[in-house]
Amino acid sequence: MSREKMNAMVLEKFNTPLVNKEISIPEINFGEALVKVFNCGVCGTDLKIFRGLLPPSIITLPHIMGHEIAGKVVDITTDVQDVKIGDKVIVYFYIGCGKCKFCLSGRENICKNIKRCGFELDGGYAQFVKVPVKNLCLFNDLSYQEAAVLPDAVATSYHAIKTMGQIRVGDRVLIMGAGGLGIHAVQIAKLCGADVAVVNRTASKLDRVKELIDDIHLISSQNVNVHEYINEWTKGNGVDVVIDTIGHIELAIQWGFSSLSRGGRYIIVGYDPQKPLPINMMDMHYNEWQLIGSRVSSKLELEEVIQLVERKKIIPVIDKIYPIQKVNEALNEIAEGKIVGRVVLDHLI
Repeated sequence: MSREKMNAMVLEKFNTPLVNKEISIPEINFGEALVKVFNCGVCGTDLKIFRGLLPPSIITLPHIMGHEIAGKVVDITTDVQDVKIGDKVIVYFYIGCGKCKFCLSGRENICKNIKRCGFELDGGYAQFVKVPVKNLCLFNDLSYQEAAVLPDAVATSYHAIKTMGQIRVGDRVLIMGAGGLGIHAVQIAKLCGADVAVVNRTASKLDRVKELIDDIHLISSQNVNVHEYINEWTKGNGVDVVIDTIGHIELAIQWGFSSLSRGGRYIIVGYDPQKPLPINMMDMHYNEWQLIGSRVSSKLELEEVIQLVERKKIIPVIDKIYPIQKVNEALNEIAEGKIVGRVVLDHLI
């Protein structure tokens, strides 16, 4: 196909609106595919990138953001056999080296030589992306808009709960935050058979959670003392697992660690790139708490998520759909905390 021009929303300066630019369509190399982006999710991490909060070693300006990518294969190199032109695909956006012990053991999400679409590499705020074929996941029974939510908003929660949290039937689980990650984490924790509570500052996001799941504890910190509620619910024992999707240091202490049972597991999903988490080592020692980081997912886990969503076991929650040219409006809404679930950008409207 012609390697001419495409449109992309480009970040040229931090904290400055993205600009619609005409740039060259990328050339694909050995083992790669060219994907026409239909939809791209907008993540809270995109806001961190926009604000310049990630290190310069990760983000180089000018930059094309967007890591939650769904689209169609429009070109492949002659050596490629695993996908064909016309296939509907989700991009697993963590591109590992394929050679280190982490990649070889299915933990490519922590490869030391990782490159990521929308971070070190250009992402889905452009009409086309080039991707190694090994990073493509096929799907059938989903819309492109639903598919765009899966690689981060759903798969990240799945990895945190299933793999890092090791959540089992009967576990008491506290989900901190009912945003794009939290609203999916709730569904997955219930799918694992856990007794689940979700805490959020505002009640509006909790209302959306209630529409999805009835049998759940909804805690609005504006209306309820979180510590007292957890104490009453668990009869003073605390929760077995905390899934922190917020990454707010003060709330980690007020809501999270204060609610954790002896022997409990605290799973860090959200993070603040500027503030370290202060740890009380004596509390960690006496309670035998486990503090566990959780980073996106493996490709295999993303493929498991696709199957679960296609079987309607998990419902992707999309709040709003914007044409790609209105990405700045989408970022503003996320910054103002107005979004329930995910915002998805559409290259076709």
